[in-house]
Amino acid sequence: MLEPFGPVLGPGIFLTIWWISLFIMLPIGIKSQEESGTIVKGTDPGAPVVTGMARKLIYNTVLAVVIFTGVLFAAKRWG
Repeated sequence: MLEPFGPVLGPGIFLTIWWISLFIMLPIGIKSQEESGTIVKGTDPGAPVVTGMARKLIYNTVLAVVIFTGVLFAAKRWG
């Protein structure tokens, strides 16, 4: 399945893509306490109210699989 990559390099490339795409997706859809108007005393007004992490992790994994499939295809095609 990971023919152009070895058993260590393939998962390593996938995890790298996964982490990079996670950092891209983290700020999407964040609503701060200041924006929602409910600031908890003693916390930073910029602290998030709802992060939606479960949904972001699922979307991120799907995105990483799509990107990795493209990288795998390119490596097979031009490698």
